[in-house]
Amino acid sequence: MVPPPVMITPDSPVLPMSPLPSSHFLSQPRSASVRPAGTVDTATLNAHDFDVDNRTGFMPFDQPISRLSGEYEIWEELMDEAQEKRLQLGRRPDLTQEQRDDSEAWRARVRSTPIISPESLNASEVHLRRAHCVLAWTMHFYIQSQPPPPPELAQSDIIIPSSIAVPLVAISSQLQLPVVLTYSDDVLYNWRLKNPVPKPITPTAPDDLLPMSPGSAFFPRTPFSASSIPQTPFSAAYFTPLSSPLPEEEDEDEVNMPKLDNISCVTLFTGSKDEEEFYLSSARCELAGVPALEAMRATMDELFVGDALSRKRIVRYLNALAGHIDVLAAQLLAVREGCDPEAFYHDIRPWFMGQDSSPTGRKWIFEGVPPEDQPLELSGPSAGQSSLVHALDVFLGISDYSHGAGAGDRKVGPTFLDRMQTYMPRHHRAFLRHLAAAPRPLRALIDDWIEREPALGEAYNAAVSAMKRFRDGHMRIVALYIMGPARRERERQAVLAEQAALAEGSADAVPEKKPLKGTGGTDLVQFLKGVRDRTAAAAVSLPR
Repeated sequence: MVPPPVMITPDSPVLPMSPLPSSHFLSQPRSASVRPAGTVDTATLNAHDFDVDNRTGFMPFDQPISRLSGEYEIWEELMDEAQEKRLQLGRRPDLTQEQRDDSEAWRARVRSTPIISPESLNASEVHLRRAHCVLAWTMHFYIQSQPPPPPELAQSDIIIPSSIAVPLVAISSQLQLPVVLTYSDDVLYNWRLKNPVPKPITPTAPDDLLPMSPGSAFFPRTPFSASSIPQTPFSAAYFTPLSSPLPEEEDEDEVNMPKLDNISCVTLFTGSKDEEEFYLSSARCELAGVPALEAMRATMDELFVGDALSRKRIVRYLNALAGHIDVLAAQLLAVREGCDPEAFYHDIRPWFMGQDSSPTGRKWIFEGVPPEDQPLELSGPSAGQSSLVHALDVFLGISDYSHGAGAGDRKVGPTFLDRMQTYMPRHHRAFLRHLAAAPRPLRALIDDWIEREPALGEAYNAAVSAMKRFRDGHMRIVALYIMGPARRERERQAVLAEQAALAEGSADAVPEKKPLKGTGGTDLVQFLKGVRDRTAAAAVSLPR
């Protein structure tokens, strides 16, 4: 049975009701303790439930809550005001005095806001997530709206007010997330339905009588009872054989599930359609990836059987997976239809940069946080934080079985990708660990049977090739949205510097050319090429 809901005392803040059903594991009371990274998370009924839905994948099936209330309303108001005032990037040279004054007045209000303890939020996962979103967005508004310091203070620290810093550090600790804006903040939990359909209120059966749907142990709809949790790290009990990896028929609940064409963003820095389309393109990739996850699940069902018929099904599922990955690549490239590259590079991207990718190199200091607790992991949101892409890599064994990357690429790639997993919701990290712990990994079966059944190797290589095409598409997007605008900006700055030097009679005019970094803080070109090459190198050698 599901534990009773947490008791609210008269002194507790009034929080909006979660849209999640009471049986959902995220609606259960959380433990107040924070477990070390890498240990089994039993804060809710989620040691076996990875917050991955069989209809929406890593996107939440239910619309995220859009507002905190009670004493936490002040956080929402600060973010509302930042958006309503249309705060501008502080480094823009064309700011009017009115814009500068509005920006400073807002930051002064942030500094004067009292520190509010987030402890009352610890009972609710969904409210903690909302609080992380609100405070992280507000922090980035605060940092990036500041004007550049005078030259003598160019390397001075950026002080984040305690009103934001103290609760955000505490909330991030509870969620085991970095103290910075993440992919989950601007994509996974930053959406609402365009036209939600009211749900009729109907009586429901007790939680322990609700039926389990096929495959729901992999993408659960309802929580297990405690006695049904397998005691081994990974076992066939997690899977129910499925005859076909086809989606189930839509039920009443699915009317209000997120789909490619029925969601919009809740929070934006610029309020522009370009920014919204940039975030939504990633959200649509997550939704478009659901068939790929289902093909993975069906394949793993067959891996547990491992007979001749199962191997034939695996060939079919892997070929289907290749097609699903190509759909992801097409969805990725579709961002070009709604987001202008110049607008993205100059007006949108600077807002969500973290300390690691900032061109200024200034250090972020969290006021009111002890020195030993000052956050160190401060990259911005990145596509590298998508659990979907990591899941495909883990399932195909791309990192483990790649044999063609150079030593330099090996050092850059895995280190960065491992870091990016720390930016994912912890339930999704647990899913990836669970997937990586499979006792019957796909690639091992391919290697064992490829000589006798080359069709397995051909199907596996088709999926790996599709991943390589996906990464080719990603490189095209990066070239269009980051590398191209960056090159043009360097050329523009070089011309301006040369003109200024000529006017002053100086010959030292060309700005230093530095490696281009992604929002995750990597040397962008080297990293992307390394990941793409490792992906291609994971293909198996087919028998002659």
